[in-house]
Amino acid sequence: MTASTRKVLVYSRLSPAGIKIAVKPGLSKTQVKKNHIVCKVICAGLNPVDAKYLVGDKLPQFVDDIVGRRSVEGLGVGFDFSGVVLAVPKGEEDGDYKLGDFVYGTTGIGTASVADECVVPLHQVCHMPHSLTFAEASCLPLVGLTALQAFRPYFDDKKKSSRCNEEKNVLIIGGSGGVGHVAMQVIKCLGDSSSSSPVKSLSVICGPTGYDMVNEYGNPDHIIDYVNDDVMKKLEEIVKCNDGPFHFCFDTVTSRNVADDEYKSKILS
Repeated sequence: MTASTRKVLVYSRLSPAGIKIAVKPGLSKTQVKKNHIVCKVICAGLNPVDAKYLVGDKLPQFVDDIVGRRSVEGLGVGFDFSGVVLAVPKGEEDGDYKLGDFVYGTTGIGTASVADECVVPLHQVCHMPHSLTFAEASCLPLVGLTALQAFRPYFDDKKKSSRCNEEKNVLIIGGSGGVGHVAMQVIKCLGDSSSSSPVKSLSVICGPTGYDMVNEYGNPDHIIDYVNDDVMKKLEEIVKCNDGPFHFCFDTVTSRNVADDEYKSKILS
């Protein structure tokens, strides 16, 4: 490897694993695109969407697997990353990001976070909290943004609309998953930080292996073990305990996408 090249993980339909390491030209440190920064990747996070791009299932359903795989051929793998700023646009040396800053965020589609270096739009990157390690920070962007985008209109509405003025009983399905374990923490922070949108009761559904983690990270009022508990009976008991129905249900598990069902059947067959 030389300073003028970098390693990038890309999709490759002819490779046994469907991916391969490619050597590409290095990113320019002297001609950085406006409103972007160049970063050295310390850690990269992977999400289900990265596997789904592998089979091309984000394309219309009339597109077959062969066309789908060809459409992602050569594109970089991964969105989430954490790292160190290597270069900023000329004239922006005194901006928000300086050489050596620790950052985390998401790369653009197909540009790859699983790489030696990446170029990132400024609106998709942020300074890394001192309390996080590089590994922890690299796992947060997509799942954190998913939770924020789901909850903010109902729990952190700056316009203080009527839908945010009530105490809410909340149910999260899949609390031990990537999005779920972050969602439990996000929703409590939003509730506690806004006097007009508190979370009255938080209930979480998870499996037995994730029970302790859910209890530690989310400290919910109720936990349902979908393997060992009668889920419907437990939900009825919680509704009675809450003296009212659930106002908000965040399902991080179920998908109505036919392609997801087909992919699941392939894995289980």
